[in-house]
Amino acid sequence: ALETHRHIPNEYARSSLFTVRRPRDARRSFTRQHLFHYNDYIKVLFTGVELRALDDEPVFMQLVHYGQSVALGQPFKFTLSGFIEDLGWPRNGESYIRLKDCFSRLSAAELYFENTKAYGKSPVFRLLKHYEATNDANGNVHSYQAVLDRSLIIFFAGNTFTSHHWQTYRKLSPVARRLADYAGSHKAPYDLNIEMFRKLCDSGTKNKRS
Repeated sequence: ALETHRHIPNEYARSSLFTVRRPRDARRSFTRQHLFHYNDYIKVLFTGVELRALDDEPVFMQLVHYGQSVALGQPFKFTLSGFIEDLGWPRNGESYIRLKDCFSRLSAAELYFENTKAYGKSPVFRLLKHYEATNDANGNVHSYQAVLDRSLIIFFAGNTFTSHHWQTYRKLSPVARRLADYAGSHKAPYDLNIEMFRKLCDSGTKNKRS
């Protein structure tokens, strides 16, 4: 994998897992909510607090990037300051809180994917299985350790993922990220009408200019 790129499973890219909503809109809480997926034979159920393309999506992709350094399901370490730098966020207290909030949402989110055209297991899993902070001798947080769910292998096996050039992708607006996700998840993208794209973003508005 190229250091310059970050990756997201195609099935996430083609669903409304990461939404596009106005920052001031309160995040919704779901229990086994049926999410939109471009392919109607893929069933996605989501439990947790709404995840957004604005912040949760790039944080998840960066976690996957860090996790490539170890076998899936094994712990890996990082610092919050390094994470924020990799995201391109400003180095301030607000970013640290924002990042920790993303960790909380990702670890609490429960996903269930079912392919009605395929035979096999349909696991229930979390986007971030576990994370913990390590303090130094003075009691200050020194680093973090995280573990990704081993079930993620299902979504990355056989090159079934989309790779984005990170320096470009992280600067995109949430709407542009969702469009890049959709286009990148197909070798030759099908035409995407406005209504279908609105569902992909789960924007909550009928306004086609939003």
